[in-house]
Amino acid sequence: MTYSQRVEKGLALLLGTFKSDGCTGIPDGDYRDCCHEHDYYYQHRGRCPTEKISRAEADRRLRACIRDNGEDALWAGIVYFGVRIFGWLWWYRPKR
Repeated sequence: MTYSQRVEKGLALLLGTFKSDGCTGIPDGDYRDCCHEHDYYYQHRGRCPTEKISRAEADRRLRACIRDNGEDALWAGIVYFGVRIFGWLWWYRPKR
């Protein structure tokens, strides 16, 4: 399911309750929406209006979305491993 399809299903109901800086630490490419969605999952710890997902699933969806937006497997893999290694810092950050 693409980002747009998830938004249409109701994922965007809470979009006004979080901030996204796009792709943190990497260039914003044609996959900026992928990073925006990933930020949403992290800021809500996977609790969405339509589903509950794990951090690992959020990271897998980011990788798939980047590939779906035309980037090669190598770049998608680099981004994926980056969020797997460092993402816990944001996932478990206390919410304000």
